[in-house]
Amino acid sequence: MTSKKEVSKLRIYKGYRIQNQIGGLVEVHDSEGNFEKLPVNESLYQGADGFEWGYGGAGPRQLAFSLLYDVTQNSELAARNAQDFKWDVLARIPMEDDWKLTTEEIVKWVIENSKETNPSPDLL
Repeated sequence: MTSKKEVSKLRIYKGYRIQNQIGGLVEVHDSEGNFEKLPVNESLYQGADGFEWGYGGAGPRQLAFSLLYDVTQNSELAARNAQDFKWDVLARIPMEDDWKLTTEEIVKWVIENSKETNPSPDLL
């Protein structure tokens, strides 16, 4: 049986835009070809009109939190690091571009840049 941690390490996050829709969509793909929409945690970051990237506002901050939380399942870690992840990763993606990030890339960012005292793969 595969653990939740093992499954999450095999995920690919894909962001794209649909014409005439506010905000971007983000899909989470697993290694078996299944996918679902990345859930938005509206209780944490209010003021965002959905997921965004390519600048430093509330939408990219919401996306940063949601990605970090989905990978780590740790809301405190995600909240403490969302702002930096937003600026280091999401704000640098051109607003009009589709993109993809792997769980491995997000884990690497957490280990190298996290505000946690001793970030390690065990946190994830």
